[in-house]
Amino acid sequence: MKVFGIGKIALRILSFIIFTTAFFSCSSNRSIYNSDFPFSNNIAYSSDSSFSAAVPQGWYQIEDNECNCNNILLIREGLLASLNLVPVAMDNVSSGRIEKNLLERLAKYSKILKSHNSGSALKIIDEEEFTVDKIPARAYKYINAKGFVQRVLLFSIGNKYFELTGNSATKKKDILNDLFSAQNSIIGKIRLGKTQVR
Repeated sequence: MKVFGIGKIALRILSFIIFTTAFFSCSSNRSIYNSDFPFSNNIAYSSDSSFSAAVPQGWYQIEDNECNCNNILLIREGLLASLNLVPVAMDNVSSGRIEKNLLERLAKYSKILKSHNSGSALKIIDEEEFTVDKIPARAYKYINAKGFVQRVLLFSIGNKYFELTGNSATKKKDILNDLFSAQNSIIGKIRLGKTQVR
């Protein structure tokens, strides 16, 4: 009976290990933020119309007069958060061959640029890898010079790579959660060319 009892306990422990391993391996593909933010019927277009994105509810597109670049800039009502979507020039990152760890290299390149632009080293507070609508993504958060949390998201649609930066001007958790949830959700709402987002 004792041998049988030990076997039962060992079986339970083994079952628990298998379950938790399967659970965490599946959940590791999910972000800590939701990706089901609601969207309006509005479509935002890049300046050259080479890509477009659905606009989250409570957000609107504005022209970025400070940046002579091909981007989509969205502002949250209340002006406490923004999303800036820009294509990444791959020539600056890769030597021409696509590598398995390209998103990691893009993230490193992005950190170097942001550190250079800010004039000091970035204070990275969080990094994650996940998928949204089967699209692999890599994100990192950092604190800017004013003490606000910013989050950078890197991913590819078709043969284009993008950087989507979530900028905040508040420390309110509900607004930050909405910002980063909208940021995740927009990945699946981007189209190349003048195709309408459904």
